[in-house]
Amino acid sequence: MKMWIYIIGGAAIFGAIVALAAFINGRMTRRYIGNLIREENENTRELIREENRLAREMMERIFGKLSDQHETMIKILESTQRKK
Repeated sequence: MKMWIYIIGGAAIFGAIVALAAFINGRMTRRYIGNLIREENENTRELIREENRLAREMMERIFGKLSDQHETMIKILESTQRKK
C-alpha cells in the first residue's frame, strides 16, 4: 500500500510541475505572439503610409505632365486656327 502512495504522490507532483510549466509557457507564448502582432501591425501601417506617399507623388507627376501636354495641345490648336 505504501508503494502506491509513493507512486501516486510522485505522479501528482510530476503532473503539477508539468501543468505549471505548460501554464508559464502558454503565457510567454501569448505575450510573444502579441508583441509580434503589434510589431507587424506598425510595420504594415508604415508600409501603407509610404505606399500612399509614393502613389500621391506619382499622381502629381502624371497630372503635371498631362497639364503640360494639355497646354501644348491648346497652343498647337490656336496656332493652326490662326493660320486658316
